[in-house]
Amino acid sequence: MLNSLGIALVYTLLAGTVCTLAGYGFATYRFRGREACFGLLMLGLVVPAQITLVPLFQMMAELHWLNTYQAVVAPTWPCPSASS
Repeated sequence: MLNSLGIALVYTLLAGTVCTLAGYGFATYRFRGREACFGLLMLGLVVPAQITLVPLFQMMAELHWLNTYQAVVAPTWPCPSASS
């Protein structure tokens, strides 16, 4: 239970921070490539998580991250909604 609580806490803090900053940036600033970045973000939301399972496992195995906390949190960190 403590492992799950720790992972959920770290994931929630990272996701909240990244999503808040990204949302603020997209809402406030007009920059070149803004639409392309936003489109890539939206494209990541339509990719089912099941498609990424095998490549993610291979990547974590190459990084020697199997059975570690970072292997649970890191794949979803840039775009947390993509794997939910």
